[in-house]
Amino acid sequence: MELSTDERERLARFRQAADQDRFRTAWVLARQILSAHLGVAPESLEFVRRCRTCGETGHGKPALVDGAPWEFSLSHAGGWVLLAVSNVGPVGVDIEAASATFAEIAAMVRGPGEAADDLHRLWVRKEAVLKATGDGLAVPMSSFTISPLTWPADPPLADRLALADLVVPAGYAAAVAVIPDHPAGRLIF
Repeated sequence: MELSTDERERLARFRQAADQDRFRTAWVLARQILSAHLGVAPESLEFVRRCRTCGETGHGKPALVDGAPWEFSLSHAGGWVLLAVSNVGPVGVDIEAASATFAEIAAMVRGPGEAADDLHRLWVRKEAVLKATGDGLAVPMSSFTISPLTWPADPPLADRLALADLVVPAGYAAAVAVIPDHPAGRLIF
């Protein structure tokens, strides 16, 4: 399956062949799954990246052009690729391999009063939330908490957001977050 010009340019930025393989796999998977939901050919899907902070295109969370109501999020680490797809609202997913680095950046991860022994799990939960909101790392992880969820920039968001840990192989942690646009009734992770 052919990648778009933008996807090929981003693919070329990866130095390691394994990283290129994960990136290619993630985008082929996204095209396959999203095209099945939309009933169109995978090659016909168009994506745009728009930054929530500055409004510019070319960077930010990827989204389907003319793909409403479908939203998606991609993450890859080690030999694993995750794709989350939602038709109830924005979605974010993250997978990360365990690393000693998490202990080194604890102050950047922990929010006010947040005492988390498992910084690895806290990181993926916060990253999933930041991907779902579309803010990415433009919002410091230390500015909000997960348990209980607090989001100072938009306090009602905490009542709407659904967050779940995902079962992944040992040595990895993963989470998915969804912000339903309407009462969803039931979310299945």
